[in-house]
Amino acid sequence: MKMTYSAFLLRHFFLFGALFLTACDAYSENVGPGDSDYPIKNSAPKKFLNIRGVVDPSLDLVFKTSWSASNPDCKYYTSRIEGATNPYSITDPLPVDQNGESIVAKVAVDGMLPGRCGWKFSGISMSSKSGGFGQSLVQTNTDPSSLGTSPNGIINLKCERHMRTTPPLVPELDCRWIEPEDQKASVRGGILWWRPETTELQFNIHRGICKLAWCTDADK
Repeated sequence: MKMTYSAFLLRHFFLFGALFLTACDAYSENVGPGDSDYPIKNSAPKKFLNIRGVVDPSLDLVFKTSWSASNPDCKYYTSRIEGATNPYSITDPLPVDQNGESIVAKVAVDGMLPGRCGWKFSGISMSSKSGGFGQSLVQTNTDPSSLGTSPNGIINLKCERHMRTTPPLVPELDCRWIEPEDQKASVRGGILWWRPETTELQFNIHRGICKLAWCTDADK
């Protein structure tokens, strides 16, 4: 039995649509536990980043390491219409030893096996245990020309927790840099920049809004 031209077009329209949706669904969301591309922890890491400093216990902070895929095939769509994508990424709790205000932590920067996606360490963030929005503390940058002369750095912040005034109405951490940035250290915009040669970073995180002479009125 011969197929009419309109039936031929209709059949191929549905076939193309099914293939298109299948392709989109393959990249429709970020990678999650149980997925074949979800990173596997390295049982024998060799490269470490040492964290030390002081953190006000009343801020009740938790820290997480971030990991991102370097293989351009490991991505997901953030907008199908615009074709915008992000690389796969995950976060992992960072255990921190805290004694009073003093903190110590060790990050295995080769703590995930590269796998097909080429997983790499991409930073450290902090948030309140009560939830809500947090803040990035450490990000990666491999271009030394865009940074200071030192691979190590110190960050000094004053933080408070408050409820957002716009949706979503959830708690968020409001942190301000409380002294002029050291132009010879790996600090920009209240972020510590990690480079492959970085071995130690220091976090000094106190409670309260900035009240020092160089703070703007909005910070006080």
